[in-house]
Amino acid sequence: MAKLKPHERLRFSSMGKLFELTAWFADDNEANAYIANHPDEGVIASTVDGLVLIANVRTDGVRYTTKTEG
Repeated sequence: MAKLKPHERLRFSSMGKLFELTAWFADDNEANAYIANHPDEGVIASTVDGLVLIANVRTDGVRYTTKTEG
């Protein structure tokens, strides 16, 4: 997984919500191991260019959206 600098944020729209990504993995086993240690995070997409995208899935950090943010 690539490391983000503190000021960098990646967002992904899924299920009508805009999530801030916390991690991404090319391997399912690595993603599962990460999620096991981060109970507030979950998979929001698993087929984006072969990557498993993980975000904080608690509702307090999620914004609803109807547009795509790049």
